[in-house]
Amino acid sequence: MAVFTKCFWRQLMLGCLVGSGVWSAAIAGADVKVTSTDKVVFPSGLSWERMRPAPFNFVAADPSTPVVKIDPKDQALAKSIWNDEIQKGLKKEPDADFSMQVGSATYRGVPVTFSLLNLPLDFERCEPALNGKDVVDMYSKCMARVSIGKANAHVVEFLGFCYLETLWATPQEAKYRELNHNEYAFDAKEGIAYFRTLQYGKEVPACRRAVRIAQ
Repeated sequence: MAVFTKCFWRQLMLGCLVGSGVWSAAIAGADVKVTSTDKVVFPSGLSWERMRPAPFNFVAADPSTPVVKIDPKDQALAKSIWNDEIQKGLKKEPDADFSMQVGSATYRGVPVTFSLLNLPLDFERCEPALNGKDVVDMYSKCMARVSIGKANAHVVEFLGFCYLETLWATPQEAKYRELNHNEYAFDAKEGIAYFRTLQYGKEVPACRRAVRIAQ
């Protein structure tokens, strides 16, 4: 994991890197490099999917209030990816809860999971959502990880990914969730995952990110 100054991906016209990690493993018998950028032009024809909520230790303030349906498998997956951060947080606060989201894909027959984590009190690595009557943006900027493989999965971490919470949307707030959420799209041929945030029904250019898995 590192912060970069170099620019590449010229062939993709994606610009300067904001984070990088290297995963050495046997995919097609070669080492694989995983890199990320915030200079992104989305290609046409992408199939976008919503990042799925996968919180840990979540307890609704009002148990009678319905929340977005959460898949236990997604929760277990997110917990395995962020277990170090979760354990560190629980040592500080035993009842701490963690907001996480996941998205799934397959690269050359290998399962890949993309996951977002929001740590609102970690001001060194994350930028919390702003407050105030004149504030427009609702998203925070925090951490993302890419997990490759199942058993003994290899994980790469990046900073600066937008996080818009959708866990609190009840069925009565379905319209809110339609207009405000995080999405991803994976180009399996190129090995590139794209990320975007929709706010008030419009895509936020400042939240565009891409992660590339390359030999």
